[in-house]
Amino acid sequence: MSAKLWLRMAVVMLGAMLIGAVEANNMPSVPNELFEALKIDRVDRNKVTPEELHEALVKRYKDPEQGAGKKYVAQYWEPIPYGMYLDPATFYKSPMTNKEIASRKGMCGMSYG
Repeated sequence: MSAKLWLRMAVVMLGAMLIGAVEANNMPSVPNELFEALKIDRVDRNKVTPEELHEALVKRYKDPEQGAGKKYVAQYWEPIPYGMYLDPATFYKSPMTNKEIASRKGMCGMSYG
């Protein structure tokens, strides 16, 4: 009796998981407003890959016409270090030469010829 009960429970669980997987493809997890902001047609929404969606979001995020970049009050504002850490694409400035990165003095006290 218990073997039949376990078998029925397993079949019900597998059926529920299969129905859940099918329904997950039919229900959009991305809001319609995002597709509208990215100017993606309703027809193309099912064809858009996650990579294409990500590239479209990054392009819109960095677009000056959408509000990216410095504004007219930027001269009055200095970023805090944590804000610079969160947005390295905007604030990180790489060293110009190798001497700025490492020197002989910074090599743990070792002396080289």
